[in-house]
Amino acid sequence: MTKMIALGDSIFAGLASDGQGGHVQANPTIPQMVASALGWECNNQAIGGTKFTDSDGKGTNFTDQVKKFNFADYDRVLIGYGINDYDDSPYPPPYEVMDAIKRGVEKIWSDNSAIKIYIEVPTPSFAKNNTNQDAKNEGGHTQREINDAIVSEAKALSIPYFDYRDKAPYLITYANRNEVLDTWMIHPTVPVMKQMAQLLSEWIEGLERPTVVDNGSSSDPFTPDPIKWVDLNGNSDNGSTNGSSSTTYTVQQIDKLDLTKINSVSDLTSTLNDNVKKIWTAMMGIAGEVTDTGWTPQTFDLVNRQFRNYIIDTVTAIQRYASGTLGGTEMDDDNGNQISVEAYSLSRSLLINDVITSLNNWFDVCQTCLNSIINSMY
Repeated sequence: MTKMIALGDSIFAGLASDGQGGHVQANPTIPQMVASALGWECNNQAIGGTKFTDSDGKGTNFTDQVKKFNFADYDRVLIGYGINDYDDSPYPPPYEVMDAIKRGVEKIWSDNSAIKIYIEVPTPSFAKNNTNQDAKNEGGHTQREINDAIVSEAKALSIPYFDYRDKAPYLITYANRNEVLDTWMIHPTVPVMKQMAQLLSEWIEGLERPTVVDNGSSSDPFTPDPIKWVDLNGNSDNGSTNGSSSTTYTVQQIDKLDLTKINSVSDLTSTLNDNVKKIWTAMMGIAGEVTDTGWTPQTFDLVNRQFRNYIIDTVTAIQRYASGTLGGTEMDDDNGNQISVEAYSLSRSLLINDVITSLNNWFDVCQTCLNSIINSMY
């Protein structure tokens, strides 16, 4: 399993606003949620009040933290500092932030030249009674300058960075600050942290899978193979799909479903599409007629809203066919519960692991219900 270590400040450490002027400990933290969504292990070493620079001499900032770990033990690093470089005295200039990033990254690479590093650019702070990121702190520097310095050094080192200013400017704003931040105007609420984790995990997932075809790319529309008919003696009618002949024909026995479990985000698309093809084939075999499914397999390079809509549309299309053409698939499971392909409610969670779990449960329902119908046909 991929091992990730996270280095950062109190936001990564999980200090969250409780929405009522106080604080709560987020559990899981942002790095833990990111790792969970990606199917990775996480060692979260974030410490509250820390910076990229060691301007305060605490000995726990980024350039000190990297000395404490052997990064040969890890595959990925997620880094999230910078808000305290702007908010807290002494106030380092942007060039010191850039130098600290460079020195810290060089230490990481000296341990493990193959490790992948991801940098999160800080969310907005309104701790200086500012209305935007252009207010100067007591050192004469703006948060925009600090964040730009982080981006500049990340580019210079060819390290991927996630900048909320570009990718999610709506998340924390001056207008919503009282609802989404603590009274210090720094720490987000837990729901906002969950959104941050989702954005980061989707972004990293896209970078981790560069070989997947373009987002939303489609293949040809899927239609199952023609149904083969045989008479009671096993003689074929050469592919007729309606069974009409001078001989009495019965449909060839349909293969039972044996659906594959989705084990991780990396095999989500391929396993989903393969299972859906099997489900369509089984349902049309049960119906005794092959028609256009109206469903086209697609592949995605990002686990984003478009992919989520594709999953929902795919499940909905199958459920409509099961309800309309098959007349329903309801049955009792072994625990006395009523289950059916068409009545299953897919999770609307924003966490990809929840979606995977929900899909796997639905596949179990499809396999149980459709195999029961197939068994009853022979």
